[in-house]
Amino acid sequence: MTDNVSHEERQAILDAMAKRRKPTMPNFGERVKKEVSQEAYQEALIAEMKRDQADAARKREERITNYMKSWKKQVGERFGSATTENPLILNKIERVKKGQGDHRTSLVLAGDIGIGKTYTAYAYLNALIKEGLYNPAEIVHNTEASVLGRIASGGFKRDEMFVQLTSPMHKVFFIDDVGQAYYSDETKRHSVWFELINHIYTNDLILILTTNKKFAVDARGHFSNADSLKHWMGDAAFDRVRNIVGGDGLIVPGKVNRRPQVLQERDAKHDN
Repeated sequence: MTDNVSHEERQAILDAMAKRRKPTMPNFGERVKKEVSQEAYQEALIAEMKRDQADAARKREERITNYMKSWKKQVGERFGSATTENPLILNKIERVKKGQGDHRTSLVLAGDIGIGKTYTAYAYLNALIKEGLYNPAEIVHNTEASVLGRIASGGFKRDEMFVQLTSPMHKVFFIDDVGQAYYSDETKRHSVWFELINHIYTNDLILILTTNKKFAVDARGHFSNADSLKHWMGDAAFDRVRNIVGGDGLIVPGKVNRRPQVLQERDAKHDN
């Protein structure tokens, strides 16, 4: 600093320099130690748990909604919207929810054509998805010809195709129109049926079959073959099906062919 600077100016310069060098600290205000009571802590904890539960419930509903959208794209609007009030099926749904054994949740839907076997089967599958018990990727659903007939005639790819069918991902097997497929080799047909049924049986999975073959119920409440399904899938496979389904797993949805009425209703809906 030069001598030409006055004392007051010099002091002002020094004050400014000191101000620039002085670190500035944020003003946090006065720190006050607060003690939280046990009751307040518990209330806060419960509120947080409720928020977590509400968030989990919301995410679950979103997941199920997405599953149902995907499922309806796979099976179509008619079957994707199917519902049922059949008490035997409702009981099986409750058993699945409670984890009381999937063998008691399998069923055979039998009877003449057009009485609603396939519709009822899809109503059961729809309920399993709506309840969040399974997702579409865990369900195998198709006709016997598409599922087992293709494997039986698969040649050198047979084993590979069967491994894909029995992937650990698959928890529910719906085989439609059993007894209607064409197999050129009875031995191959019996072999494929036994392998599938044995896989379902040993892994406690869900089996759903529809068939036009006729059945009877014996004195013990178990269904017995009154036509040719036993011959069709083989003795061993048929015996395991009876064990899987049990005494309350045979359902005849109705006695009247509803297909003409369904077609009329569908045509009327389109005309409108």
